[in-house]
Amino acid sequence: MEPSSHAPKGGGRVLSAIQQKQIMRACDNRCECCRQQYPRYILEIHTIGGGIIANPQGSEINERHVVVMCAQCWYATKNLPESNAMLRSIVRERPPEIRARIQRILAKKSAPYMPETEFDLAELFADAYDNNGMDLFLNGM
Repeated sequence: MEPSSHAPKGGGRVLSAIQQKQIMRACDNRCECCRQQYPRYILEIHTIGGGIIANPQGSEINERHVVVMCAQCWYATKNLPESNAMLRSIVRERPPEIRARIQRILAKKSAPYMPETEFDLAELFADAYDNNGMDLFLNGM
C-alpha cells in the first residue's frame, strides 16, 4: 500500500508519495529514532514544528524539519513534553550523506499534473471499438 501524500501541519507544501518513497529510501528504510530497518509501509515521515515557511509561491519544507520514523517510535515520542527538541536532536545526528540526499529530494520541484482539457469522443469511441472495449460504453461506465 502506497503512503498518501503527507500534508504538514499548518498547511504548506505537500510531500508527494514519490518524495516520501525517495526520502525513506535515502534513509535506507530505517527509522531515524531506533535505527531499525522496516518495510516502507511501516515508516512515516513527520515534520518537526516550525519547519514550514509560508510564502506566496508555496511553502518550502526544509531537510532539518523532516524525520522518518516507525509508528512505534512516533507514538512513543509525540506526546513527550520535549518531543520537538528530541526530534531535532535525531535530525542533527543524521549522517551527512543522508542529509544531502534528502536536501536534493526536497529541492526538486515537480511540475503540477495538467490533464487534457479537451477530449475527442469520436477518437475515444474508435479506440474502444478497436480494442474490444465497447462494454464500457454500452454499460455506461
